[in-house]
Amino acid sequence: MKYIFATLFCLTSLVAHAQLQEYERRLTCGETQFVMSALIKTAQERPIWGGADPQTGTQTSILVNTKTLTWTVVQYDHKIACVLQSGEGFRVLNEVLRSPSRSIE
Repeated sequence: MKYIFATLFCLTSLVAHAQLQEYERRLTCGETQFVMSALIKTAQERPIWGGADPQTGTQTSILVNTKTLTWTVVQYDHKIACVLQSGEGFRVLNEVLRSPSRSIE
């Protein structure tokens, strides 16, 4: 019986630690045209993925430089763009994305 309680206690504590948490962070933002131009011209990054959020009316793009392996995730609308994250070093995780002749359905 005490083993059942010990097992339940362990499972309960694991579930409690698996909850999502929110945090705040500073973002670098600017006029969309300026931010995108800087990433494309200065950092020589090119967009490889894009998606739209119909609720907020924003776009999100991932830009990469395949020579320097830098990458940037940007969220923007027609006025302002914010860099959500950037870094160095990446790899394509899905083989389907490596072949331009195959489409993702």
